[in-house]
Amino acid sequence: IDQLGCVAVSEEPLFRGFLWGGLKNAKVKEYWILLIQAFLFMIAHIHLLDTTHPALNFGIIFISALFFGLVVWCSRTIATSITMHGFANGSMLA
Repeated sequence: IDQLGCVAVSEEPLFRGFLWGGLKNAKVKEYWILLIQAFLFMIAHIHLLDTTHPALNFGIIFISALFFGLVVWCSRTIATSITMHGFANGSMLA
């Protein structure tokens, strides 16, 4: 519940909402937006460099961001990515 209510609700609107919408309004093609938001999402998790396996963690974060972005792109709503993000974070903690 903490991961869904705090982390996912704050990160998804920023990366898959405002950023995606702003870049789309700037006439950036959506496949580029998908890659840009995934890269920025990965950079936002820079603290994972201080872990045992930083490259693995960055890879997982990047792939997750691509997946969350695809979900938003196909569904046209961030509600699904918020739910998936919260579940992903919560299941990793479990």
